[in-house]
Amino acid sequence: MLERVRGRKSSREKILDAAAELVSEIDSGRLTLDAVARRAGLSKGGLLYNFPTKDALLQAMVQRLVDEVSAEREALRAKAEPGRNLEARLCTAALLKLRSGRTKEVVNGMLAASAENPRLLDPVRAVIKATLDKLQATSDDLDAALVGWPLRA
Repeated sequence: MLERVRGRKSSREKILDAAAELVSEIDSGRLTLDAVARRAGLSKGGLLYNFPTKDALLQAMVQRLVDEVSAEREALRAKAEPGRNLEARLCTAALLKLRSGRTKEVVNGMLAASAENPRLLDPVRAVIKATLDKLQATSDDLDAALVGWPLRA
């Protein structure tokens, strides 16, 4: 996950938070590095040190979303009762929990950005493939498990 500097958010975290706020307000196509720097309270040079291009920033935002879903799934795993189709239940619960509020708006903005640069979704494709492989290996009824996981790699 992202580092914190002595209990405070790192510049990288501030930038990603600011970019997520902006993407939820405007679409990612209109997102500018200048606007992100202003929102984060940093100089443009400070932003460029962390993210030299808009694509690098967008890629980091996608990776952050992937990491959030993964962390949520593992948190749910720690509380889950063992049983049938555990992976399918965890995936569905994690996605439903994160598919609300700010995360929903950021995800929608990131999907719009991927129309211009489909490579932005490469980390998502990798997670989907790994998840489908795990579902296939652990589900009693793969078709039923996939009903709750309608994505394809």
